[in-house]
Amino acid sequence: GNDAIVDATYTRQGLLVSPEWREHIVMATAHDRQEERPDYANYGPADISAPGGDGSHEPGEDLLVACHDKETGVDTYFPGEGTSFAAPLVSGTLALAWSLYPELSAPDLKELVLEGGRQTGTVEMSGGMTTYNHPRLDMLGAIEAVQQQCVCEGRTVDPATGACVGTTGPAEDGCEGRCGKFTSGASCQCNAGCFEYGDCCADLCAVCGDSFADACGGECEPAC
Repeated sequence: GNDAIVDATYTRQGLLVSPEWREHIVMATAHDRQEERPDYANYGPADISAPGGDGSHEPGEDLLVACHDKETGVDTYFPGEGTSFAAPLVSGTLALAWSLYPELSAPDLKELVLEGGRQTGTVEMSGGMTTYNHPRLDMLGAIEAVQQQCVCEGRTVDPATGACVGTTGPAEDGCEGRCGKFTSGASCQCNAGCFEYGDCCADLCAVCGDSFADACGGECEPAC
């Protein structure tokens, strides 16, 4: 939520976050019904945003939250808004996706859920100085990304449960036949995300240089 990391080293509370832990953390913010950043949401960068309402308390604009009215004793709903409501939606989606493929590592799961998000819109920061563009949470997209990864690895998706079943082959250690693909359990990766996570295969530029010309550069060396 609003306690997202505001730079590469520290959270707003001053908690040190080492680089090796960054890939295990999903920084979430909120968007409103128009998928824009509401006033209460953090100005810092985020990995993904989820519905959090706009704070207007108008019908259809905020989230309906279940509650128990102590005065009347009635179970009812009230309109709520905030990153505190958006973050659990992200956590729940991660948990659901992981339950379908529990062999996924935390960084792999994060990458797939982000890839499954809707890549639409931008978030304008204060004064127009910076613009961040991060995916909007899409639970179905996240599930489909995890299931597609399962199929790409030669496993099958149980039609009754949606879970990934079967066994995988040995982990890959090269990019031949894997350009642009993410391979769970592999010792290195050959997709665009490997530059961010620092796990590109040594032969990435030699095998996939045409796909990553900008990142590999003239010398065709991995930027990781």
